[in-house]
Amino acid sequence: MKTTLISCVLLSAALCGPITRAGGPTSEKRLLEMSRGLVKEVERLRGWEFKRPVTVEVYSEAQLRKHLMMMIEREYGDGRLERLDAYMTLIGLLPPDVNLRDTTMELLLNQIGGFYDPEDKKLRLLKREGVDYGELMNSVLIAHELTHALDDQHTPLTKLYHQASKSQDFEYAIGSVIEGSATVLMTRFMLQKMTSADFADEKLGELMASEMKRSEPLLKAPPYFRTLMATYMCGMSFLTADNPAAMAAWATGKGAGVGEQVLAATRDPPASSEQILHPEKYWDKKHRDAPVEIDDDPIVPLLEKLGGYVTHKDTLGELLCAILAADDELPFDMMLAGSAAAWTNPAATGWGGDRLYLLVDAKDREAALKDFKNPRAVWITAWDTRDDRDEFVDEYAFQRDLKSRRESPIGDKVAVYTFGLTEAQHDQIVKDLERGALRMRRDGQPWSSRDGDRR
Repeated sequence: MKTTLISCVLLSAALCGPITRAGGPTSEKRLLEMSRGLVKEVERLRGWEFKRPVTVEVYSEAQLRKHLMMMIEREYGDGRLERLDAYMTLIGLLPPDVNLRDTTMELLLNQIGGFYDPEDKKLRLLKREGVDYGELMNSVLIAHELTHALDDQHTPLTKLYHQASKSQDFEYAIGSVIEGSATVLMTRFMLQKMTSADFADEKLGELMASEMKRSEPLLKAPPYFRTLMATYMCGMSFLTADNPAAMAAWATGKGAGVGEQVLAATRDPPASSEQILHPEKYWDKKHRDAPVEIDDDPIVPLLEKLGGYVTHKDTLGELLCAILAADDELPFDMMLAGSAAAWTNPAATGWGGDRLYLLVDAKDREAALKDFKNPRAVWITAWDTRDDRDEFVDEYAFQRDLKSRRESPIGDKVAVYTFGLTEAQHDQIVKDLERGALRMRRDGQPWSSRDGDRR
C-alpha cells in the first residue's frame, strides 16, 4: 500500500505543486545551492556526466507567467492553439464553454514549480509568495529538472520537441520519453530519501494530503487536461517495461539501464501513444505495432470542394480515443496513474491509426489559419479488427451526444466521422473515400480496410 501512496505523491511531485507553509518560501540562495549540490547525485543515478554546467534561475510567479506565454506562443502560435480548440470542441474532447488557451495557462501556473527549457538550456525554479515546496520536494523537483538538462546534453531534446509538433499523438509519445526519463530518476531519488534514516513516515502522509489538495484543479478539469500527467507516469512505465537492465537499475539506484532505454527511444522514437500505453508494441521489434498512416494528398482537395480551407491536420491516437470513449463523470483513479489502465480502455484498444482534418471558411488560405468561421471536421479512424472498430463506434456514440456528428463504416476496419457537414456532404465524402481517395500504409506497405486484404 505504501508504494501505491508514493506513486501518488510522485505524480504530484512530477507536476511540481507547492505546499503552503507559514515560514515563507525557500530563499533563492538556498534553491541555487541545492541545484549545485544535486548535480553529482543526478549523475550517479543516471550513470552519465554533465558535459557543461547548467544555468539555473529563480523566477517569480509574474516572470513564470510571462515565460509560459512566450513558450505557448512559440509552440502553438499563429492560431495553432485555436485550431486545436476548434476541432476538439467539435469532436467532444472539450466542452463548448472551456477555452483551451486559458485553461492550459491556469493549470500550468498552478502545477509548475520549475522547468528546463531546451531552447535556451536554462533550468528555472519558481519561488511563490507565501508558499514553499519544502526541502524534500524542492530537491525532488530539482533532480527531475536536472535530469532533463542531463538528457539534453546526451540526446538533443530540442530536435525531439520539434519533431513532436507533427501531431498530438506523436507529441504525447515524445513527451512520454522525455518526461518518463526524468520521472524514473526522480522516483529513485525520492525512494532513497524516504528510506533514509532521517525520513519520518508521517512525512509521507503530510505530503500526500498537501499534494492531493493541490491537484484538485487538474482533476476537476475536463479529462483532456489529464494528459498533462500521463506523459510522466506512462513514460516511466514505458522506459522500464520488460527490461531487465532497466529494472535492475531501478532496484540498485544506478540508472545506466534506463539511460540506454532513453537513448534507444530518442534515436528511434515511438510513433504513437499506443506504443507508450502498450510498451511491448514498441520494444518487441519483431512485432512492433506501427500505426496506419493515411495519405493527406487526395483527401484535402475533396474536402475543400465543399467550400473553405483545410487549416489543420492531426492524429489523435489511442490516448485521446480513450478519453472520447470514457464516461466523464467517473472519477479519475489516482492509484492507477502509473499503469495503462488509467489512460486507456477496451473501446480504444485496437486503435490502428487516424487522421483528422479541420475545414474552415475564410476569404483566403492565409486568413483561414487565424479565422475560424464555420469550423467543420472530418475524422478517419482505422482499427485492427471489425470488432475493435465497432466497439469504439458504439462507445463514442454513447458517451458523446454530438448533434453535428455523422458516422459511416468503410470496409471492415475503418469508420469515417464528419462534424458540421450536411447529410449529402457526408455521403459524398464517404463515396469519394471508398472510390480510391482513402490511401493507407503501414510500415511502408499498403494497408486495406478489409479483412483478408494485404496489410
